Amino acid sequence: MSTRSRHVARLVLREADLKSRPYEFLNTADSEEMTVNISVPADTQMKASLHARSMFRFCKVVDFLCPWKARDPNPAASSASKDVSVKLSAKTIRVEIKGHEMQPCVIDGSFFQAVDPAGCDHHLEGSGAKRLLVIDLEKKQNGLKWPDLLGYGAM
Repeated sequence: MSTRSRHVARLVLREADLKSRPYEFLNTADSEEMTVNISVPADTQMKASLHARSMFRFCKVVDFLCPWKARDPNPAASSASKDVSVKLSAKTIRVEIKGHEMQPCVIDGSFFQAVDPAGCDHHLEGSGAKRLLVIDLEKKQNGLKWPDLLGYGAM
């Protein structure tokens, strides 16, 4: 097999691998922030974080548009059930979503490199078929574009 044929084969395999993942991973070398987007069932709900609820109340009091209203317009209703579980440490992540086609978990593994758990958050966006779980992560070491969210082998 020629070098060009091997290169084309690797590209085809990489493309197939990316399409088979249950998430979209966005990151750049010049930013500490990374984002993971996961499609979720249309009726997925999650408990509003204390910060989200306090920001919503603050925005309501001063009566101006803020991002928290768009993310969770009714925090009291969404805290009634919890369909999403995101557990992460500096080195690992586990995401469970009730009703998702991948069970028991959508993501379960070790990060490519360490993240800062204090700088990480998650929320739901969109509605219907476009409903997403958005996980915001912060790299511990800036200046590197990760090839993937998860690393393979020992960290």
